[in-house]
Amino acid sequence: VLSALSLTALSGLPPGLNVRGLKAGLMLMDALCNCSPEVVDILLKENVVHKLLRTLAESSLGTPTRLLALNAIGASFTSEKALKEFVKMSLVGVGKTGYHVLTEILLHNPTERVSHAATILLNRVHLYELLLSIKQSAQKCVKLSQETKSLLKHPITGICIC
Repeated sequence: VLSALSLTALSGLPPGLNVRGLKAGLMLMDALCNCSPEVVDILLKENVVHKLLRTLAESSLGTPTRLLALNAIGASFTSEKALKEFVKMSLVGVGKTGYHVLTEILLHNPTERVSHAATILLNRVHLYELLLSIKQSAQKCVKLSQETKSLLKHPITGICIC
């Protein structure tokens, strides 16, 4: 999977073969990510999402290849770790985050299918961030309510005065 996702490794091959190799790697990545979140975690250790974003950032990709890359990234979102990495990661040397790559696709890609796929991924990332924010707020509320209950108890008798 790793060598099939590396455009530099595929660049020495004839043009038709390197595109086929890239597509095969993207389809394999998609299939592996759909197996289980544990497989995604193993692939994350090998920086596969980073390589997918780097591949997606290439301007020379055709629509079918770009769609396969978007599908593979979406399949990796079965793992919460992959979503966290996608939100936090930045492409070294390019200076773009996952958001930047997807928004550039939306701004510069006229094909409807690619724009739709990128929009779906952005919506999934936004939903994840919203749920994460709600979870953090709920944890703060629980913590504050526990602190408030402990303050409301009378220090001598331990009886609640509420």
